[in-house]
Amino acid sequence: MKDESGFIPAEIASGGPAATPPAPGVPRPRQAGDRASRATGPDGDARTSPAREGRHVLFVAWRDLAHPWAGGSEVLVDRLAEGITARGHRATLMCGGPVGERPYRVVRSGGMYTLAESVLMPRAHRKNLFLTVSSSTAAALQRLGVGRDRIRLLCNGVEPPAPLTPRSPEPLFLALGRLTDYKRIDLLLRLWERVRPVVGGRLLIVGDGPERRRLEALAGPGVTFTGRVCEEEKHRLLCAAWMLLHPAMIEGWGIVVAEAAIRCTPAIGFEVPGLLDSVLTGQTGILVRSEGEFASAWASLAIDHQTREAFGHAALSRAMQLQWSAAVEGFCRVADETWARSGRHHAGFS
Repeated sequence: MKDESGFIPAEIASGGPAATPPAPGVPRPRQAGDRASRATGPDGDARTSPAREGRHVLFVAWRDLAHPWAGGSEVLVDRLAEGITARGHRATLMCGGPVGERPYRVVRSGGMYTLAESVLMPRAHRKNLFLTVSSSTAAALQRLGVGRDRIRLLCNGVEPPAPLTPRSPEPLFLALGRLTDYKRIDLLLRLWERVRPVVGGRLLIVGDGPERRRLEALAGPGVTFTGRVCEEEKHRLLCAAWMLLHPAMIEGWGIVVAEAAIRCTPAIGFEVPGLLDSVLTGQTGILVRSEGEFASAWASLAIDHQTREAFGHAALSRAMQLQWSAAVEGFCRVADETWARSGRHHAGFS
């Protein structure tokens, strides 16, 4: 499935019962006779660490967060894996590509496409629960034939930022993410030629990916490609930008929207599943249906400082409600339900 699809089959976990389940957030201390578990460092080698009792969750994903093309779905899996590990359970991530050091085990699958992902997984999930991070994606799942009774909603989270840095005094517009075809940065570059004569300023494209060379060749005046940036620079740019521009037509939630929102930066995007939940149009940003509407919203919000500021403050208020701890709690509840449905009864996650 697409990594931006915004849903995760819930029954991808397996593990044995805990003899004495640990309290939430308290890892069980190592005891005599414990076997060593193995966590993965940044070089991909297995490292020895004390084994934990409790359940064992396997996440199957395309990439680890260390992958140069990592995005919002990788952030979500990482926060969930960290959260259940902190509760004293075990988590393993199986993925392709480079991996980083994690408090949970990471296993390289040998590539982004595996037999398990392309053949076995779709068959295995025919009767399973599905987790999704947005109501609009849940509706899309139903249109694909997944029963409403098998879909569970999971809230997303966002990291609290460092103290906010100054907003740019000159018009500064930001697009942030992987440079792939479905992110539609080429559309943004075309619309910039219509908007720039009206508003002036600069358009920053932050991120990298297979489309970068082609997009750089399409770019006109006032466009800068920064490539990947560190977290500190990302924070500064999200604070400085007048608005976030998100022209993707495939999105599960759009975690970058929340990252901008918690820095008082509103967003403009299309009315697609995921963004219909992460952006409240007319309150925290603007969602549109056509290219012409996108260009109009971009220009009008750029020249309307009062509305842009009001959208930013509303976006901040909403983003502050997004907590990763709540996401982990929701995941654990669905995991408990999954085990109950399977007929296996023992101490739960939550």
